[in-house]
Amino acid sequence: MTDPQVGARIRRARKLLRMTQQELADKVGVSRNTVDAWENGRSYPRRYDVALEEVLGISLDGEPQAPPAIVPEYEWERLLLLDETLPYAERVQIIAITRRSRADGGPAPGPRSAGDGRAARARDSRAG
Repeated sequence: MTDPQVGARIRRARKLLRMTQQELADKVGVSRNTVDAWENGRSYPRRYDVALEEVLGISLDGEPQAPPAIVPEYEWERLLLLDETLPYAERVQIIAITRRSRADGGPAPGPRSAGDGRAARARDSRAG
């Protein structure tokens, strides 16, 4: 058995990042069952503690850890990082999810262009 707080930290961070156990396992290089064992206190991630800390942005030993530095790629990301109405972890999470979606072939974020169909619909409605 291990310290149940370690498993709780792993689970909380994974869920905050909206990551499945399988996604975390793939990033760290273990099986999904291993992640489940860590989260449920059946084993401790001795050989993988550093990798987990890097992937999840947490400290497994409970020591305070500086928030992950994130460099904005778009203006909206810069503005979001400056918005203190949301906790910092949530702001980083929003950016991470958007980047992951974009990497998976989703649309790029940002203001819509005139070619997005709104301008054409407006012209059509005026003409008709």
